[in-house]
Formats: sequence, structure tokens, C-alpha cells
Amino acid sequence: MRRVPDLVTLVQGPQDVLVAAEVSYEASATAAEVEAASEPADRAIRSAFPAVARVHLDPAPDHGGRGPGAGQRP
Repeated sequence: MRRVPDLVTLVQGPQDVLVAAEVSYEASATAAEVEAASEPADRAIRSAFPAVARVHLDPAPDHGGRGPGAGQRP
């Protein structure tokens, strides 16, 4: 993982927090490499914040803040 350009949390209850993040990887990263990096990140988030019930990491290639849609929000 190189950067987290977008992070959103949704609190639905005291022990029901969703963390959703766009996570950028090297553009050349394989699916296996993305998965290998995502699993420990998921565990680390849940371990540090026990109220987090769900983690969604959306992988995206890193264009160094450049390229289509860089810095734009829908």
C-alpha cells in the first residue's frame, strides 16, 4: 500500500463501525500482492479499533495523485 486517498467511516452503533477506504498500490501490483497487503491491514484496523465490525478496502493503482479523477470526489 502506498496511500489512502479516501477514507470513510460509518458508525451504525456502539460496536458497529464500517471503515471504507480507497487504497492505492503500485500500478504493477498483482492481485495476489494486493490481497497479501490487504489482509494484514484489515486485521490491524480491527485490532486497533474493536468497534470496527466491517472493513472494505478498495484497491486502486497509484498514479502519484495524477491521472483521471485524481483529487476529484464524485
